[in-house]
Amino acid sequence: WTLTATSIDAPKAVELWHSLINTVMTYNPRKGVVPYAGVFGGEGKREAGSAPGFNIFRTLCRNTSGAYALNFLFQGFSNILNSVHEAANTYLPGSMRGAGCNQEVLVLLWKFLEENEEFERWIIEKEDINELVVPICYLMYSSRTDSTSVGLIHMCAFILLKLSGSSLSPLYGCMITTICNVSPYWRGLSLTASLKIVNLLEIFTSNKRLYGDRASSEENVGFAALILEIFNNVVQYHLHSRLPLDTVTRLLQSVLPLIDAMVSARDGVVDEEDILDLLRNTTLVGLLPVPHPIVIRQYRQNDWTGTWLTAYLWGVIFLRNQKLPIFDGDSIKLFQVTTKEGS
Repeated sequence: WTLTATSIDAPKAVELWHSLINTVMTYNPRKGVVPYAGVFGGEGKREAGSAPGFNIFRTLCRNTSGAYALNFLFQGFSNILNSVHEAANTYLPGSMRGAGCNQEVLVLLWKFLEENEEFERWIIEKEDINELVVPICYLMYSSRTDSTSVGLIHMCAFILLKLSGSSLSPLYGCMITTICNVSPYWRGLSLTASLKIVNLLEIFTSNKRLYGDRASSEENVGFAALILEIFNNVVQYHLHSRLPLDTVTRLLQSVLPLIDAMVSARDGVVDEEDILDLLRNTTLVGLLPVPHPIVIRQYRQNDWTGTWLTAYLWGVIFLRNQKLPIFDGDSIKLFQVTTKEGS
């Protein structure tokens, strides 16, 4: 029935697609300016957002375009995802109700980012991307100690990697790559952030990580290389704040002989304005080191993430339908435990 419902000639597929998207994206848990407003209404859409039967029509998803439609989608994702942390941080306890379908919405967001390149470009170039990054980071942070939320953390990590361009350890690569991707564009770096990055380098270059088992040590060497690239990006692309010593040395080696020659030609009678005029008319093109090119590592869709998404999505569907079970729990295997022979 799934193949029939999602086939290219499915009747009323376009109408069903727009109806489902409109239902989800018009649900705004944040609109209740009056405290406790969410208690007295909106329960229908709240339940509909968690209801089963949520089919992704890839073709329609890929063909969604236009400023109005893309802005509508972005605002819908933003409202639902931000409601989670806003509901948990209100002045009046319980005055705002968060969306109960944040996992499903994250899956939908990821599929839109994968299938619809125009939507991805739109939210990066036209919208405030922090409206999505902040709630995603909050969901990751709040779920870090919950062993049942590893799938949610994976999903958030994949989305962040996609926007920048599995116990928790396999996520180190995604996280460090994301930081490396954005490091050339940083406008400032606090003392705390600087110490944390240095601490990361110390962790991944420790003897325990570099000289452990071969597979993990090779992986940690790659992480250390990415962190060193972060340092290089900060040094190379933030010359307005602090010049690296190599650049300062070359600058002095090029300019000082010119100043000495001018002073000698005028028998030592030179004022500050003369030196400033010399510096204004002197070019340093070709003398200073050229910054290394910015390397952006992008997320690429692959079979592994596709298989993982299928398993994760069916796990969410199964767990959401326990009150009136529609599945035979004895026949479902959400995971498989393998043991070594002789253990």
